[in-house]
Amino acid sequence: MDNQLKDVSAWTEIDYSPICYNTYIKVPLFEPKNVQFYRCRQGKEKELTKLIQVVFKAKGAEEWRMTLDMVISWL
Repeated sequence: MDNQLKDVSAWTEIDYSPICYNTYIKVPLFEPKNVQFYRCRQGKEKELTKLIQVVFKAKGAEEWRMTLDMVISWL
C-alpha cells in the first residue's frame, strides 16, 4: 500500500488489474470494471467487498477528495 497509515483500524485497498496500467501514465487508471476493493482491518485477513463511494488522497495532501460517487453492481 502506498499511503502510510498510522493508528488506523480499518481501510480499503484497491487492486487494479493489469489493464489499468499504462507506461505513459504514472498512476493506474480507475476503471470500475477492472478493479477489486478489499476491506482491511488490523489483525484480520482482507476481504473482498463492494464499494459505493471512492475517495483518493494525493501523496503529501492533507485532505481526501471524493472523485467518484457510484454504486458498483458488477461484483
